[in-house]
Amino acid sequence: MEILNNISSRISNETISCEKKDFDECFQFLLISLFPIAPHICEKIYSINFKGDINTIRWPEDSFFIDSSQEVNIVVQVNGKVRANLTVPVSMKQDEIEKLAKEHENVSRHLENKNIIKVIFIKNKILNFVHN
Repeated sequence: MEILNNISSRISNETISCEKKDFDECFQFLLISLFPIAPHICEKIYSINFKGDINTIRWPEDSFFIDSSQEVNIVVQVNGKVRANLTVPVSMKQDEIEKLAKEHENVSRHLENKNIIKVIFIKNKILNFVHN
């Protein structure tokens, strides 16, 4: 519904106030989303506006839904004790977050000369280093 409202708000008197590529991407996503509910009409509209068959189009990747400007707070723990809080972009990968956490002063002090046995990572929530 939000996508449809966004598309509708950008169309006024047949003038589109966004780039055609972005509009086409949103419109294509809308058709793909509605396809399981209304396959015949979506297939017809898709064939008029886009090349190819809507039946062969894959569902959009997670990255389509993620706003790259969003940030989350990651709690960094060492052996279950909170040692740092990091604010990172939602799209940041686990290995990048681990590297950033290990560079943090308090975390590096507690991991100094320790053998990390296990790393527990819950996406967008927590990073826990377990050592002996």
